[in-house]
Amino acid sequence: MPFKTLVKDLVSEAIVIIDDLTDKTATYISVTGTTPYDPITDTQTEVSSSQVLPIVFSRFKMEEVDESVIVQTDMKALISVKDLTATPEISDRITDSAGVIWNVQKKMGVPGDSLWILHIRKA
Repeated sequence: MPFKTLVKDLVSEAIVIIDDLTDKTATYISVTGTTPYDPITDTQTEVSSSQVLPIVFSRFKMEEVDESVIVQTDMKALISVKDLTATPEISDRITDSAGVIWNVQKKMGVPGDSLWILHIRKA
């Protein structure tokens, strides 16, 4: 088994263990586009897919705070690459188990291609 695959497996298992402790599954909504504008109804509909998966929510450490982070409303979402079928984009959203909606602000890094770390903000 290649090392990269082993790391992905271990990250996925770690998130499951943390999720068991914190009971944090959430719905990840991947926005893929919009339907063409309908001038009759004056509407355009969002096209998206959703997936329920374990997500770890974490606060920013003080050394991670910069001009883009609003400490009162921003969090990090940690998602195993193996669990999320889509590639995260800025237009995506997460709805946590309490029904709170979070907007993806940016992708912060993918260490070893095993973990998505997302900067999210309460909608």
